[in-house]
Amino acid sequence: MDKLGLEQINDTDLWAAFQSGSRKAFIVIYEKYIRVLYEYGSKLSPNHELVEDCIQELYIDLWLKKDQLGSTHNIKAYLFTSLKRRLTRQLSRISQQKQKIEENYGVEFALEVSQETKMLEELQEKHWKNRLNEALQGLTPRQREFIFLKYYQKLSYDEVARVMDLKKKGVYKLADRAIKALKSSVLVTTVILLLLTVWEVFTS
Repeated sequence: MDKLGLEQINDTDLWAAFQSGSRKAFIVIYEKYIRVLYEYGSKLSPNHELVEDCIQELYIDLWLKKDQLGSTHNIKAYLFTSLKRRLTRQLSRISQQKQKIEENYGVEFALEVSQETKMLEELQEKHWKNRLNEALQGLTPRQREFIFLKYYQKLSYDEVARVMDLKKKGVYKLADRAIKALKSSVLVTTVILLLLTVWEVFTS
């Protein structure tokens, strides 16, 4: 299958093609997720060089160990989980502490509404964007990570649980607290409108 065809198949088949040794499939996976991996990694650590190194090492290991990997139906969630574990090990080694990223990121999980968001361009309401950004900054790092994974990256609750190394019940609790915190900062109708439009809330 050519590169164009690989770009159009689902994750399960793309991953299977990659595991079978398809270099084109590997390139598609690299090009499709490299930017969002860097975005996620940069929110976990301010050390951009370390993030870049971890991502490159992750892709190298993927290719070298492709025949040892399990199947997946969501490549992005798989890569997020792998990158976070790799960053955890490296940051723990650097700081000489045995702490997980979600317990102490070392930097607040940065999250705000993008200036390029189509909804915001259409509404042209800077006031509401500012209010939502203020509300996001009032969340804990783990709550912001949940918002990023669930609503920005549109992962399912099961996938968020795997990436954040939580039980599904724990993710639901985290979601409930995050939404309640947002509700206390901005009008509930505004929160629902913005999240539904930008992140397609409650679609999975």
